[in-house]
Amino acid sequence: MKNILIARCDVNANIGMGHIRRLSNICEKLKKEFNIIFILNKKNNYSKNLNKFKKIYLYENNENFSNTNEINKLKKIFLKYKPELFIVDDYRFNISIEKKIRNYCKLIVIDDLANRKHKCDLLIDFGWYRNKTYKRYNKLINKDAKLLLGPKYFPLDDKFKIKEKKVINTKKNFLIYFGGGNFPKNTILFINKLF
Repeated sequence: MKNILIARCDVNANIGMGHIRRLSNICEKLKKEFNIIFILNKKNNYSKNLNKFKKIYLYENNENFSNTNEINKLKKIFLKYKPELFIVDDYRFNISIEKKIRNYCKLIVIDDLANRKHKCDLLIDFGWYRNKTYKRYNKLINKDAKLLLGPKYFPLDDKFKIKEKKVINTKKNFLIYFGGGNFPKNTILFINKLF
């Protein structure tokens, strides 16, 4: 088995459920090739049972994220585990943190904002922005980085994959996804209008 893949994001009652879900789906597909460790901010009710991967919590209750703090804490983890890959799905990361990480391992960045520069080996954006989809990062990323852009790269959970059926069915099934937020009133209104 190859060296460790480390996945970094944050989750709590207000943020991160969509990020942790897509990152978990990616890691599920890679777990046969890598030992996987998730790095999260702080232990909380949401982070404990997110997935079955090993978890490291970076910050104590009285500590908060800062570039310097993050780099110092990650450096210790990199020296201990010597990861081959680091995947980050966290809007707080910027180019200065990414440059430091690349001193230790290859860096994969998941982004969907296209509002800041990146220094990475691979950038993934699953969104569809029509004719802008393939141009959004032109001036935001290093030239040697590879890009995976568009919904065809979305790490869909295996339970949602369509299985081939031999029986012809006139009913059609479809999935409606409103993102990581919990908006039950909006969801119910949409479904009622749809019907």
